[in-house]
Amino acid sequence: MTISPISTRSPSLDLKTSAIKDEIATIWAQVQARVIQLAGGDPAKVQHSLSINTVLGYLNTAQEAAIPKESPIRTTFNTTLQLIDTVGSVVAGGAAEVRDNKLIDEPWHEQFEVFGPAELCFNALSFVIQAWQGYQGVFESLAGLLEKCSHYLGRLDYYISGGMDAKLAKVACQHLQLFVEICDRTIKLRQSKRRKLIVFSKVFFLNDNDIQDLLDKMDSLVDQEGRLVTAQIFSFASEAAVGTRENLAITRAVNTKIDMLIANKSDQIKDTDVKRRRETVLRTLAFDENKLDRNRQEPDPFWQRTYHNFRKWVIPETGQWAFSDPLFVAWENGSRDSPPILVIEGVEGSGKSYLTSTIIRKLRNRNSDESSGSRKLLAFYFLEDDSKEELSKTNNLDVIIKSLVWQFVRDASYLKSAASICEKNIDIDPHEIPEQLLFSSELQEAVNASFIIVIDGIGDIIGDALVHFLEKVSALTRDNRRVRILLTGRPRAFEQLATVKYVSFEKIAISTKNRPDVEKYIQSRMDRVEALKDTTRIGVTDLRQKISTSLCDKTAGDFFRINTILKHISTLDYVHDIDQVLEDAGKERSEQILGEIDKLNRIRSSKEIAEINEIILWVLYGREWFQSRQMAAVLYEKTGELSLLPLETKLQVKYSLFEIDSDGDIDFRSYEIPQLIPERNSSAHDATLELETGRSIHPKEVSIIKHFLTTVCPPELYNKFEFESFFEQKLLHKGDQICRDDKDTAEAKLAITCLRILTEDRDERQDLLRPYAMTYFLQHLSSVDLSLVGREWKGTVGPRLLKLFTDETSMDALLWTTEIDEAFTLALKAGSAWINNDGGVNEILRWFKDSAVMSSIPDGDNRDWITSVTSAATPGKALLEPFAKRMSEHWLREPSPQELAYNAFSLVFGYMQMLNTGDEDSDTLIPLEPTIKNICKAEELSHTLLGVKENDSLWEVQVAVIFQQYYIPAESEKRCRRALEIDPSNWRASYYLACVVTSDEEAINILKTITDRLQADTQWMENGANQMSLSSMLFDMGERHWEIDQYDAAKESYTRSVETNITASERILKILERYNSRKQWSDIMSLLETIQTHTDDSHYLSRLLVTLAAEDSVHSILLQAVVETQQTDFLQRIYDAAIRQAIDTESYNSLYYLRYHFANTLFQRTENEERAVALWELALKEDLPRSMLDVEDLLPSLTLKLAAVYLRRAREAARDSDVARSYLQRISEILPDEVAESNILSPAKLYLARYYQVQGEGVKAKQIARSVVKMALEILSDDDSDNDYLAYWRLLLVFLPLNDNENAYSALVMAALATRMLARSTVSREVTEVESPVALHAGDDEDKEEDNPNLGGSSGCEEDDDDDDDDGQATESSEPETLRPLINESQAFAICDGECGYCWETASEMWWCKDCINITFEKNCFQLLQQGTLPLNVCDKRHEFLQFPKWEDEKMRQLPKGFVPYGEKAIPLEEWKRIISKNYVDFDG
Repeated sequence: MTISPISTRSPSLDLKTSAIKDEIATIWAQVQARVIQLAGGDPAKVQHSLSINTVLGYLNTAQEAAIPKESPIRTTFNTTLQLIDTVGSVVAGGAAEVRDNKLIDEPWHEQFEVFGPAELCFNALSFVIQAWQGYQGVFESLAGLLEKCSHYLGRLDYYISGGMDAKLAKVACQHLQLFVEICDRTIKLRQSKRRKLIVFSKVFFLNDNDIQDLLDKMDSLVDQEGRLVTAQIFSFASEAAVGTRENLAITRAVNTKIDMLIANKSDQIKDTDVKRRRETVLRTLAFDENKLDRNRQEPDPFWQRTYHNFRKWVIPETGQWAFSDPLFVAWENGSRDSPPILVIEGVEGSGKSYLTSTIIRKLRNRNSDESSGSRKLLAFYFLEDDSKEELSKTNNLDVIIKSLVWQFVRDASYLKSAASICEKNIDIDPHEIPEQLLFSSELQEAVNASFIIVIDGIGDIIGDALVHFLEKVSALTRDNRRVRILLTGRPRAFEQLATVKYVSFEKIAISTKNRPDVEKYIQSRMDRVEALKDTTRIGVTDLRQKISTSLCDKTAGDFFRINTILKHISTLDYVHDIDQVLEDAGKERSEQILGEIDKLNRIRSSKEIAEINEIILWVLYGREWFQSRQMAAVLYEKTGELSLLPLETKLQVKYSLFEIDSDGDIDFRSYEIPQLIPERNSSAHDATLELETGRSIHPKEVSIIKHFLTTVCPPELYNKFEFESFFEQKLLHKGDQICRDDKDTAEAKLAITCLRILTEDRDERQDLLRPYAMTYFLQHLSSVDLSLVGREWKGTVGPRLLKLFTDETSMDALLWTTEIDEAFTLALKAGSAWINNDGGVNEILRWFKDSAVMSSIPDGDNRDWITSVTSAATPGKALLEPFAKRMSEHWLREPSPQELAYNAFSLVFGYMQMLNTGDEDSDTLIPLEPTIKNICKAEELSHTLLGVKENDSLWEVQVAVIFQQYYIPAESEKRCRRALEIDPSNWRASYYLACVVTSDEEAINILKTITDRLQADTQWMENGANQMSLSSMLFDMGERHWEIDQYDAAKESYTRSVETNITASERILKILERYNSRKQWSDIMSLLETIQTHTDDSHYLSRLLVTLAAEDSVHSILLQAVVETQQTDFLQRIYDAAIRQAIDTESYNSLYYLRYHFANTLFQRTENEERAVALWELALKEDLPRSMLDVEDLLPSLTLKLAAVYLRRAREAARDSDVARSYLQRISEILPDEVAESNILSPAKLYLARYYQVQGEGVKAKQIARSVVKMALEILSDDDSDNDYLAYWRLLLVFLPLNDNENAYSALVMAALATRMLARSTVSREVTEVESPVALHAGDDEDKEEDNPNLGGSSGCEEDDDDDDDDGQATESSEPETLRPLINESQAFAICDGECGYCWETASEMWWCKDCINITFEKNCFQLLQQGTLPLNVCDKRHEFLQFPKWEDEKMRQLPKGFVPYGEKAIPLEEWKRIISKNYVDFDG
């Protein structure tokens, strides 16, 4: 139904199914029972017709004083009650219909009258107020709690005003249920000993764990609500689409409806249970923060990036020898006579990691092609991924095991079992993870798969933890070798491992096997050598063969030595010189390294030697790996000069000790290099020793020789032999040698560099290093042993450390930024380093207390300040006072925008909290929250720090900004008005006032006045920042106009906003969406023209599209607008330019979306098919691997598009032709290496199966689909019924292309029934989870809580256990023996792929394409397809279809539990599984 958006109250809901009514009735019955329980079990105490004013009256009485109307507490209570009233009306509409239909039939309903939802919530809140009556300080805390509730309830208010369907009504009902639970918990806290706390703050209730859990559940309902709203919007849009032009339907459907089906089915796979399980396992694994992706809050797949980095440089066809090696074959197949551990050993640089990447790729491909035997789950880890600190830990198994387990989690069956284990064992220590999540019998029984683990890059030592892990693997019986390990590393590590008694393994020496790889590599390198690449020249082929043979024979496959020799050869012109180099090819690596160091000492200048030593310093002791730009900035900081030669070229040509690795980081070419570089002290000692023993050359000795030669030789002869250059070379580098510093000196040097970056004038290169300096300068300082480092270094630190705390520019470098995007992160770092713990303060004090540090600081005020800090009773407060003062200036004395003002305020606020810790009983204080009172206290502190007695207009505005930041609009408005009273011309005060006032008309008047005035001020408009502010004001004015339906005025404001400043892409997108909502296509094109004409950059529009590429709506809007305005050439130009822009800037995320969406459009015209396919292929093969996108989420849509095209072309080609084989190969390559087939609902291999099925090769088709069927049967055989629907969907998508109509019908029916059961179990679980936290803590000991009054648990909570048991029994007893009719759930069962957007709630009257496999039509769209009039280019009328009949609800009601409809009868599920297994898994073939 369509609901008018101008309605102020929600109309009664059309509850479409009795099942939803039943659910709402059940939930609300539980709510009513709980409220009566709050009333002491007496229904008479629950008041009818309880109004908002009555509840507020209770609030007045409870506080023993009248509350002013403008009181923030009263305002918060009133807002919450209003929202409850609105949301409650929705549930009331459903409840009324429920009562009318007599759906509430529980016995206890006969005992009392049914109350309205809002009335029950009002009663619950009134009970809370009465329970806490007389506690003057608690009501601010209650207001803080209600603010949290209002945040969630307020979202529903928007949807109610726009029309809410039955599914959203259920969510509304659950929101109110949680609100009553929260009221119940706050009353129980009244009985807890926590009430004895004298100080109540806004977080008193929010600190309670159970209340926080309930709020979290409200938050999770918001996610569900969001998905429902999306589905409802789709429904509205489908209705609105009726009657639109045909080509508009094409473009709209291309970008929404086809992808919506994929997204819908993907969402079903990644349902709440999957998410919950992943979160359960993730909590158990407890990855370090630096290993997590901040956006997704999941581990960053760094192992995958390293794998791809190696794959980029692998020489084609190398590594193939491994797959025919008897030891590898036996290991891979799990032979009974082969141990479960295989090692591949080789020296560093022997190609182990590249071979590992080849093995991983082969194992992945074999697993996806697997047609027999158990499934194989593959996980791998490259030790190159580890950070510097982790690389120093030889016992670092922790992060390896966690990463391996997280890769296995991609498998649905493993995820379920692992999550179950984690739930049973709440606290699993890191060393217990392998035992629990790899070796446990429970997991081995549940997951029918072998675990293949590959670990690459083990050094010279194997840690004890890894040895113990390998012992566990070796102990597995021959009949249960489900875990197999492949290790690669250096020989010394495996010599150590061979001495371990209980570890058995086989070993392959790479150098004895990989000669073919070495030859291919040498040939590839010689192809890039100018003198050797042209094999048509006489003698070149023979010379190449000589070089290859010589290097293979003499280097034993050591690629380091091979590269060194080939690099030397690349500089030579003559065969004789090359022969001389080849004679030295047999030298050991250490000899080559020492020779290289000696050569660099001789031929590099003093400045170059200094640069080499600086690189050595940062590679050895820096906390992060540096890439070329950062290291170049380091060298510039060191020398003060900018090299014209790029550092990458220098490393390749001049500084041969280093290389840029596969991640782009600078490192040593060999791990042996740092061991062979002498320490600086020993280098100086050697120089002295040479001088004492007479081995060094003295300048006087050179003078004697020069005198002799000039005497006996004519000048022409003397000059001819260049004796002067010879003597200069002999005297060169007397003190300049390649060397490394000792640890303490190195750490002091790095600390000094960081301090220089922070305290000296900043430029572009220093800004590049500033994040490192801010993050690590304290770490470098703390790593220095002051007793071991030289006085000169300590003396250098002193003045710079002092400047950091006394110089405003230096403090800004450490704590401040003008970049809005960086502000929040910087505030977190500053708080962590200086406020939240005392580590930073203590480290600074340690240095200031050292006499050598102080010796370089002259007497005077600065020295006196240090003395006062170090001798203060609370030195931390004294030390950080300059920081707090400087941040107060940024907050209150500068016109800082909101994000930057918050950055400054947060540090001032933290400093204020630090000051309070000196009070008595400070250990009982609850952490400060930014309430009105506390923000005002921070303001008072700033008054003191800055010496300001009276606020000016700027000050008032900046305080208003903080109130607005913390959603306290009344206070923000008050401050803005006060600022305008002081200075009526303060445009910022006017702007922020317009942001917080509720009246659209008032806001428009304010904004119009200031924008007209400012735009006329030419001097003000010259400032770029001012132009951006004006653009924001004009945009906000347009938004206000739009809200009150003044569309022409809104359009004018939007246009002026864009003309003023076009850099805010999110605002432009919002304007486009506004115009799109009213189908203002010409206005959209005018906006784009305005954007293009108001910039000198001809490519601005394309860059804008790159920025917005991830927004699906922008593509849909552009497509619709150009079709309506017939400007298709414009669309092609902008997309082509945007794709080029994304390629140039390496914006791979955007590049994927651009190619994908542009191809969707092109594909609608048959003449563009080739280009569309090419774009999809690039998106799949190039963009996705290089992006940070979730491949598993995006792959289904690409598979559906590409595989269907490939299948059609393969069938059109001659059978067994090269063309057919080519397209079949393309299908098999769609699944990327990093994606587990088990996570894909419709893997591309099913299209291969379809090809062979229609070609009459049914056995081969079944072989291809076998692994999919096995996975589905495995899911059906576990103890979890919630994931059964996934298994039925998988089976359906196998049976369709294999023409198994009977089983396809059974699978679809079971998928529909399983979906219903999943929805019902989800409802039951939500109710249980709401009640369980209170019951869980019912027996806690209150005495424990009194020891720590800040505990947020529910200790001392009293709960009626009998009631809980009764509820549980009621739930159990209400479970029917047969399945009920289908119910609505949060996602539609399926969506038509035609133009209509029809959504099925169950499997009824559907036409499934057997060729496209994952394409479905309802009746009308199917008829349009058959008539050739379907607007979309989707599917083909010549395809074969399977029609599913109308759903017989009564028949399905009678289907016994555990039975499957099969033909004309129903058979047990186990029997059906046996039939499938016999025909698709255990068949001969």
